Amino acid sequence: MDVVPDADLRKKEAMAWVVVKRFFPNAGPVRLYRTVEGRVGCQLDLTVTAGDRKRLHQAYKAIMDAVVAERRSL
Repeated sequence: MDVVPDADLRKKEAMAWVVVKRFFPNAGPVRLYRTVEGRVGCQLDLTVTAGDRKRLHQAYKAIMDAVVAERRSL
């Protein structure tokens, strides 16, 4: 995957981290990125256990809604 620099997304990483902390209080830093195709993604540093899939999806959706204002496709 090729990633392109996006200064606007970099500025929003702290806000994304706050959103993730609501779902995963022990989460590490969040990194937002944009691919050459224009898709937005995030890199998370967190621990997920069995049964956390729904919470992970909720956290990702919250990041896209609150910070990036883009929706993922399932």
